[in-house]
Amino acid sequence: VPPARRDLVERLGRAGRDHLARRGEEAARGYADVVAAYPDEPWVRYAHGVFLLRSGDELGLDELRRAVQLKPDNVTAHLEIAFELLTRRDYAGARESATKAVELAPTLFAGRNALGRALVELGELEAGIRELEEAARLAPESYETHFALARAYARAGRDADAARERALFAELEERQRASPDRAAGTEPPRP
Repeated sequence: VPPARRDLVERLGRAGRDHLARRGEEAARGYADVVAAYPDEPWVRYAHGVFLLRSGDELGLDELRRAVQLKPDNVTAHLEIAFELLTRRDYAGARESATKAVELAPTLFAGRNALGRALVELGELEAGIRELEEAARLAPESYETHFALARAYARAGRDADAARERALFAELEERQRASPDRAAGTEPPRP
């Protein structure tokens, strides 16, 4: 780490460590400290936003949007925003963020997953299915993508395709449950 960045990295690292160790109060203080010291660092805003969202704080979305303002090509922040907006059922907003993520990283399955899910919820079934099929092609082991694809096929009346995807989802989910990472308590990232 270059000497000029060492303080930033150490502060952010401590806050992240406390977050992962589930020491919420310490993490909150750590993130507040690093945000105050480095308000224009996009990755500081991103990390703080993720912490806030995982802690149930609505302000996390504002922090992620600030990260995107500071670094418009931050595909990870666009994805976090898209998935959060999907959770909140703001499908138009999710489509906007997911579209930007796909523009920035067209071969990243998570962007295709988010965009496909948003489009399906907006009633744009064929476009949504195409995005979800591409996500499944890019990451065939993503059980969440196969679940979303099964739902999309069902909504489109493609019952055989939906049944195939449900079966694949069940197989992949079972494999995930039995994986050593899951047994060790390590959760996979959101799709």
